[in-house]
Amino acid sequence: MQREQLQGNSLMAWKYDVETGLFDLPVSFFDLLGQNKLNTTFTAKILPKYIEKNYVDLLSTEIEQAIKNNKHTIDIELKAISRLQIDLWLKFKGHFAKIKTKDQEEKEVVLGVIEDISDKIIEEDRLNLLATIFDNSKESIIITDERTNIIRVNSAFTDTTGYSEDEVLGQHPSLLNLGRYNKVFFKNMRRSLEKTGSWKGEIYDIRKDGTEFPQILSVSAVRDRTGKVTNYIGISTDITDIKAKEQELEKIAYYDALTGLPNKRKFLKLLAKNIEEATINNKKFALFFVDLDGFKAANDTYGHNCGDEVLKLVGNRLESIAHKKNNMIAIMEHKGNIVSRFGGDEFLLIIKDFDDLNYVRKLADEIIDRIGRVFIIGNYNVYIGATIGITYFPQINIVNIDILLEQADWAMYQAKLAGKNRYYEFNDTSAMIFKEYKNLLSRFESFDEENFVVIYQPIYDIARKKVLAFEVGINLKDTKTKLSASDLSNLLSQKHWFVDLNIWIIKSAYEAFRKNELYDVNIDINIPISQLNSNAFYRKFKEFAKDKYLGNMRILVNDIFAMRNPANEVNEVVNRYKEFGIDFIVDELDEKTIELASELKVSNMRVTRAYTKGLLKELGIIDKLSDMLDTCKAENKILYTKNVANAQIFKILSLIGFEFMTGDFIYPAVSGGGLNKATLELSKKEKIFAKLTSSDSKSKTSMMNLFKFLIFMSYQLESILQLVNDKNLKLFNKNQYENTFVSLRKAQDEDLAFVCDDANEIITNILKLKNTAKADENIDISAIKQQIIDEQNRLINLISGE
Repeated sequence: MQREQLQGNSLMAWKYDVETGLFDLPVSFFDLLGQNKLNTTFTAKILPKYIEKNYVDLLSTEIEQAIKNNKHTIDIELKAISRLQIDLWLKFKGHFAKIKTKDQEEKEVVLGVIEDISDKIIEEDRLNLLATIFDNSKESIIITDERTNIIRVNSAFTDTTGYSEDEVLGQHPSLLNLGRYNKVFFKNMRRSLEKTGSWKGEIYDIRKDGTEFPQILSVSAVRDRTGKVTNYIGISTDITDIKAKEQELEKIAYYDALTGLPNKRKFLKLLAKNIEEATINNKKFALFFVDLDGFKAANDTYGHNCGDEVLKLVGNRLESIAHKKNNMIAIMEHKGNIVSRFGGDEFLLIIKDFDDLNYVRKLADEIIDRIGRVFIIGNYNVYIGATIGITYFPQINIVNIDILLEQADWAMYQAKLAGKNRYYEFNDTSAMIFKEYKNLLSRFESFDEENFVVIYQPIYDIARKKVLAFEVGINLKDTKTKLSASDLSNLLSQKHWFVDLNIWIIKSAYEAFRKNELYDVNIDINIPISQLNSNAFYRKFKEFAKDKYLGNMRILVNDIFAMRNPANEVNEVVNRYKEFGIDFIVDELDEKTIELASELKVSNMRVTRAYTKGLLKELGIIDKLSDMLDTCKAENKILYTKNVANAQIFKILSLIGFEFMTGDFIYPAVSGGGLNKATLELSKKEKIFAKLTSSDSKSKTSMMNLFKFLIFMSYQLESILQLVNDKNLKLFNKNQYENTFVSLRKAQDEDLAFVCDDANEIITNILKLKNTAKADENIDISAIKQQIIDEQNRLINLISGE
């Protein structure tokens, strides 16, 4: 308080007597220094007690110059010695003068005043320090006026951005963003500055050369004494190197080192984020679980280096497929579809923003096709396959990450059991079946024939009206639900006692045929090619075959297309087993694998079950089957079909030209004791078969066009029924439907063009409903559903002539 009061006095007088060399300083001077001094007159020798020595010398020099040159004015700043332990700066001003004493004698003196300038010096030092920091700081600094126009930048700013001070003066700092941040971003920043006086965050700016760089930006508001903002100061640190290191660490932690794709840890984070976003934004996505078929065999055959290259190429192919529609590259920003190497030979995909489930299915088909094409690694041509499980989010029930992954895994597992190189979409019923079987099988530590029952399903020769063969399979005893024989066989192939099981099946079938005296009927048994290549199986089969006639035994193989060279694999097996007189049937052929027909030393082929199961849903299957049959005839091969479940499938297949069929419509599987009964009862169904195969007045082409039309409309009704149930009609692709409808209608004979008009009217009326979830009370949704079901049944029954 004392110093502030003395500062109010401002100036203090001082005098130096030239003749005596004495200084005369006022009492206020000593009070300012916090010193008591009764005698205010003293010599220059005493002065260093009050003023730092180097400054005393400066004062003495100035006084001498003033004495020598009467015109010299003293104006210097001195640092005083304060007992108050504060920095005290004084300005000494003075000049030479001659004064008269009381005795009227003339006296030479130096007169002047002393001013306390401590605050001024401290402020100047502070400003000098700030200027030094500003100029030498490694952080970029921008100073703007209250309107956020740039008025100063430092050299670090120029070094970082490439802009000189002259280029940015008067500009807004958003110059560096080039529209990256919207008005909301700057509004939130201003709100923070108004509320707290500061804002801090991570932003991306753009250098003069166009390159983008990350930085940490701190913005502070500068206010005057009235609280009004006068300036804004922005200090930013370029964190490019830090980000690069973070990305490098993230790549190590979250990305697969081999393929560069997100790894399991990263994918689970992305999946969680997509579930959250889909829930908030009412969006949907599909989860693909892709497992590579035959990769382990290829890896063992060609070596791990070759296997690694295959995995890289698989990743590339999956990315090119997944990103084709969205054309997105920013996986880390959670845009577009996502591809991940989940581990080993498993890849998971998230497919987003699709309008139609058919898009998802076509994508799955494309993946299977692309992965099934040859991988050329050095001198090797490597063949593998892909099996895909698909599930969707959201669902009627609440599902989380674990449930989605389990569903996709189960779906993939079912596709595996169906013969691999295919996809399967999850549903609750199939999952329950597989879970029951898997849990049941986990109890079987060793083979026990008491756990199984051998079953036989007839393969019927339509043209010759007789049973050509019985396909042999097995089922588990004491189970309420049933898998197909081939599915169960694939499931059991994981057991170490699988060889014993297959030999037991062969023995049981052989004995059953002898007992029923079915010597002119073939025994068709499903045996995986991996078993046929097994030395253990071969030895036991050879032992069984000793002294037996096996000319009516045929082996069905359905797992050859994941092999590196399917034709060679099959031909080698055929050569190995030809000594036993048995024949072979290559199963699960589609329009691509049928191309191998000419290379195989096998005369019998069978169509994949996917085609017969999907025949009434996908109109393109008819042409595929026709082409496959033509290919086999050209190569003098016989082509069989299976899974003929109803009269409609039978009718279409017979019209195409298929003569050999099996399935529940032909006759269900029976035990060994029912073989002769099945043969007898099949003869009684000849009239039914004859009616379905009878020639129509229309040409084959006309009937095929009609069947395609009916299949298309039936499936559209089924799809729209599902969407009505899900209250999500917006997913129906109206444009695609209308274009296909018009095209198929034009292809019909004139007297058949009207056949689907009623179905079209039903679909058109349903699509007029804006939202079935909020439908008008007068609209009877249950009646609409029944109308769809009735019309679909009518269309399907038209195929079989009912």
